[in-house]
Amino acid sequence: MNYSSEVERDYDVRGWYASVQESRHDGGQPGETLVKVATGVVIRNPYAGKFVAELSELTNPSSAIGHALGERAVALLGNRPVESYGKGGIAGTSGEQEHVVACITTVFG
Repeated sequence: MNYSSEVERDYDVRGWYASVQESRHDGGQPGETLVKVATGVVIRNPYAGKFVAELSELTNPSSAIGHALGERAVALLGNRPVESYGKGGIAGTSGEQEHVVACITTVFG
């Protein structure tokens, strides 16, 4: 399944972003290389600047965002194992925390 295509179908995507950091050593003796990756997507917030009680336009398709970003992160890691991961989001100046949460959480039953 192509989750990136789902995200682009359901959201107004402004850009996809990725970063890879390889640390050989940080002070002490050189050791095994630590690789950190980050992936992100910037979408237009249809609710920016206004109050709405129903956020399903963001929440219903939100699982595709997690899948797409996860697939991109795993690809950047190559064959390296995943040791930990996290998620987060940032709302623009006219957005609300609830708008971000709607995009990074699951649909409540």
